[in-house]
Amino acid sequence: MLSGRLRECRERCAMTQNEAAGRLGITRQAYNNYEVGRRVPPAAMLSRLAAMYKVSTDYLLGRETAPPPVNGDDELTGLLEELKSRDDMRMLFKLARNATREDVLTAIRIIEALRSRQGD
Repeated sequence: MLSGRLRECRERCAMTQNEAAGRLGITRQAYNNYEVGRRVPPAAMLSRLAAMYKVSTDYLLGRETAPPPVNGDDELTGLLEELKSRDDMRMLFKLARNATREDVLTAIRIIEALRSRQGD
């Protein structure tokens, strides 16, 4: 359970194992050992992991099942709720998922142009 939660949290925070290890002051190999379940982090490291990922130690250990909020970012949490409730936003997200940065910036300019026309 712990290893899967560590990976889930790291990916949710868009971090590599190297970045996570660097923030914790450990080697990537040591971090990887926690994430793949070869080693169990000591209590102090478990607390540091929970703090870094902004979750509780109980969540990491599987004692809580509710997913944590996304880094406490109210705007992002609101956007995720809107994505869940609106089929059109979900479709837009799915289309943009594999888009390049340039594609996304072009789409933003198109949407902004459409919105400015509506204001005229």
